[in-house]
Amino acid sequence: MGEAEPKQIDRLGVANQSLGYSAEQRLLILNADDFSMCHAVNQGIISVLEAGIIRSTSLMICCPWAMEAVAYLRQHPQTRVGVH
Repeated sequence: MGEAEPKQIDRLGVANQSLGYSAEQRLLILNADDFSMCHAVNQGIISVLEAGIIRSTSLMICCPWAMEAVAYLRQHPQTRVGVH
């Protein structure tokens, strides 16, 4: 792998610092996609959220199990969630 361009390093450093990390640290951000796809997916996402493996998820509001996912999110307002 080649070295990153200086502008890219600066941009990543700003992102790291905005998340509370040093500019030099490497980060791996995990997000659980498709919350509400089905009951099994919901249970899996809830499990990894509660285990602290992930801190964010994305909600598919038009899926059959959306109400279950929304109910969980209402009870856990600290969960970071996006909608798609």
